[in-house]
Amino acid sequence: PPPYYAPLMSSLPLPPTLDFTQLVNGEHCYAGVLETQGMPRLAEKARAEGPVDVHLKVAVSRQGSEEEILISGRVSANAVMQCERCLGKLRGLLESDFQLKVIDSEEAADALPMEVTPVIAAKGELSVLTLAEDELLLAVPIVALHDEADCPGIDWKTSYKKPHPMAVLAELKEQQDK
Repeated sequence: PPPYYAPLMSSLPLPPTLDFTQLVNGEHCYAGVLETQGMPRLAEKARAEGPVDVHLKVAVSRQGSEEEILISGRVSANAVMQCERCLGKLRGLLESDFQLKVIDSEEAADALPMEVTPVIAAKGELSVLTLAEDELLLAVPIVALHDEADCPGIDWKTSYKKPHPMAVLAELKEQQDK
């Protein structure tokens, strides 16, 4: 039999905002890179090295008055963080795969089941930069640490001896007994 030829799924460049009022039924794929200059919240936790790679798939389903918009995708960026153990630089990859349901209000978010992650799109628009920054922030580890074999702070020793918490009371008792 002859080989099967199918059109490749093409990706559109990333727009600054996703305008859901302009999207028709079906799946819309976007791919591109974003610069991190517009991500001040991420800069507080980690310094991204290079651009942020973003892939989005927006699935729009409208039937009568019912509308459902789902966003799935992946963001990734190389980043430098501070190791909590040795306070040195820790290089790593921040990446997040996500699936979100677009809603228009917080009341609608409260009505969703717990397993569904909502994203609020005010006036039917959502900033791609803000979405990517939010997902990268969720990918930052709670405690950033080098591997034990690579961390210079793992064998750190100190000559400081912590005094016993009741030592002050013992001294006061000795003075009182004299």
